Amino acid sequence: MTREAVEAELQRSPATTREKAFQTIVKKRTIHGGILAEGARFIKQGENGREIGSRWYAKTLAQRIINLQQVADRIDFRCDNGLRVMQEFADHDDVIYFIDPPYTAGGKRAGKRLYKHHQLDHEYLFTICASIAGNFLMTYDDSEEVKTLAHKHGLQMRLVLMKNTHQATMK
Repeated sequence: MTREAVEAELQRSPATTREKAFQTIVKKRTIHGGILAEGARFIKQGENGREIGSRWYAKTLAQRIINLQQVADRIDFRCDNGLRVMQEFADHDDVIYFIDPPYTAGGKRAGKRLYKHHQLDHEYLFTICASIAGNFLMTYDDSEEVKTLAHKHGLQMRLVLMKNTHQATMK
């Protein structure tokens, strides 16, 4: 895994969905913070000074893909409006949602900087979440606006410690 090899792979025009998926995995694992947005840069030092290859664990990644095959028939990937899809399945108690909206609530700017499609009516998202029959896990920044929306819609909320791309601990 070298920067030159990664750059060469990402310059190629993928001929198949499989090739595009491989390029996405390569990019996700070699760009700082796994950020796919335009302008994102490669990892500089990485873990243990291993630079761009520091997050490329070939055997682990291969095992994760193999493990996904066990549940692949139960996962539905769509290029669609997530709010519309949530409404479509709102009455299904056997649907589980992982919701990771752009972090633009409470005046945050990360979502605007990192995502092309960052505009979101957070109030509407929380309204939909309060109405769905299935379970969900939603991620957000720790902000007063988010806390207010969660309480207003009767949603449970927990702060979770994490490290950002600069290894700073945050909630």
